[in-house]
Amino acid sequence: MNGEIKKIDMGGHEVPCFVFEDDMNPMIPQAVPHFYSKEELMVIRAFMEMPFDDYLYIYGDFGTGKTSGIEYYCAKTHRPLVSFCCASDTEIRDMLIINRFIDGSLRQELGVLSLAYKMGYTVLINEVDLLSPSELTSLNELVGGNKPITLHETGETIWPHPQFRFVCTANTNGSGDSRGLYQGTGILNKSFIDRCRMLETKYLPPDLEDQVIKEAVPSLPDAVREIIIDIANDVRDLFNPKRTDPSSSDAPKLSSVISTRTLIRWARMIEMFKDVPDGQGFWLSLEQSFTASLTPHEKLAVLEVAKARSGF
Repeated sequence: MNGEIKKIDMGGHEVPCFVFEDDMNPMIPQAVPHFYSKEELMVIRAFMEMPFDDYLYIYGDFGTGKTSGIEYYCAKTHRPLVSFCCASDTEIRDMLIINRFIDGSLRQELGVLSLAYKMGYTVLINEVDLLSPSELTSLNELVGGNKPITLHETGETIWPHPQFRFVCTANTNGSGDSRGLYQGTGILNKSFIDRCRMLETKYLPPDLEDQVIKEAVPSLPDAVREIIIDIANDVRDLFNPKRTDPSSSDAPKLSSVISTRTLIRWARMIEMFKDVPDGQGFWLSLEQSFTASLTPHEKLAVLEVAKARSGF
């Protein structure tokens, strides 16, 4: 994989990155705009260019850009990317071999992990804290260190490509979910965590989120954009009291949160419903984009926050 160091715009920051020459590989993800904090970009860039046999473990609340941040970096630097989403019943074999029936015959193809290992792709394993401890141990043994993978089904031995990168995401930092928000997550094996560089993603600060919304919905009035961003941050404080007080032991008052993704949806729907009389389009769009999925008391809490901020 040939390439060169170029200075490129990377999520709001102009930085020198190693960019691969081949930009036609079908495994390169689409460049969907993403904004990084300086710390996030620094950690991701350092790992992608000098992994030193480490993994990159990205954790944070849902909707904070754990997956999209890696996808965007790979898109901008022309790095092929394959991904896999874990579940409680996931087996490592699912990442190594894929069985397909083609023309009545069973054929075995490389799974995402073995394909990335062989071809020098970045592999992105999402929701890794849903894996069972035994499967996580197997995963650690497979990709830890510069050693080959042997596929017992085919007899093929695969040595790691120099550009292979292993990235995983989770809602927890591997120590379990003390807030009770992410059912099914577990405490991860310390030998696995010991191989990881850790990166916590957080919701964008208001100024960056303002840029994202403005780019996604340029026709939305500035005042409305400011109001919905303020509402989103108030809702996030209800979801995670530690945002405003790191020492807080208060239980979350909501089971869901307005992510940047939800905020963009809300902004788009406000524009769609702007002609609804008496400002009801604002509330209809909020319901359609977020509150319809909440319990009655959660919905009431969000509406109180929204009314206080909007003055409607």
